[in-house]
Amino acid sequence: MAEVDEDEPASEVQPAEDGSGENDGATTDEDAATVEEEEPVLPPRTDTEDAVDDTNGDSSVGSAGEGDWLTYEATAYIALCDSGCSGVTATGIDVRDSIYRGADRIIAVDPASIALGSRVEVRLADGTTFTAQAQDTGAAIKGAKIDVLVATEADAWNFGRQSVEVRILND
Repeated sequence: MAEVDEDEPASEVQPAEDGSGENDGATTDEDAATVEEEEPVLPPRTDTEDAVDDTNGDSSVGSAGEGDWLTYEATAYIALCDSGCSGVTATGIDVRDSIYRGADRIIAVDPASIALGSRVEVRLADGTTFTAQAQDTGAAIKGAKIDVLVATEADAWNFGRQSVEVRILND
């Protein structure tokens, strides 16, 4: 399965005319085009239970425990691609015609972080939530990362890379 990665261009500092590496503070149209957008801010948590934190203060690292909200980095991928994607997940589900398994979305995970077959709830940066099943893996999906299966390459580019919250459901 192919992951569509959205690398943003790095901002460049233009040297001042005196060669000092600093400018006079004026912004040109070219400068404005290279300003990076801020990371999206997640909405406040609505759950009332205290999350067990076994990550020494870093909620983006570690394994998701049942009911605990943990922060993950999310990207999106498509079932078929030019580089040999088969449209069949690591657990054997054919996703060439659907991005769902039952009512749940399909996600790729690192099985060391979220067990394959787990049912999870995902809260996107914009506050949207959905349920998903961890049915796939990927070479770039290591640690606190998930890859959300989407229908088209355009959907994957629109999804981009974002910080999400994930929790294991107990059903």
